[in-house]
Amino acid sequence: MVLIDFEFCSYNYRGFDLANHFCEWMYDYQYNKFPHYKFNPQDYPNENQLRHFVNEYVKHYYQGENYIGPDEEKEMVEKILNEIRYFTLASHMIWTLWSINNAVNSQISFGYWEYGKCRLESYLAHKKKMLSLFRK
Repeated sequence: MVLIDFEFCSYNYRGFDLANHFCEWMYDYQYNKFPHYKFNPQDYPNENQLRHFVNEYVKHYYQGENYIGPDEEKEMVEKILNEIRYFTLASHMIWTLWSINNAVNSQISFGYWEYGKCRLESYLAHKKKMLSLFRK
């Protein structure tokens, strides 16, 4: 299975695409008033939702000729969850930089500076969370 971001039409690292998918759960782009989005951090999937998604991904990817066995499936789930955790930082940073560029260059009515600030704050919060894992 290959995930493709049809909006930007590119293939990326699995961890980035999954992390970006889950980050997008927090943003409602249907908001009619400026800045034309709403940030809802409570909508980020909880651990059970993440595990369920990744379990299903692994189960379907590693079936048939690709079957790896239950122990390897569990290891793969943990590996992918870690990829998601790390690539979440990349997702926030890329959208921060994208926002800065568009704030300067785009003619579209959207709160690019506000969105960039929001994504940078999300990056910093997630970075703090990730660094705390290393300090245990």
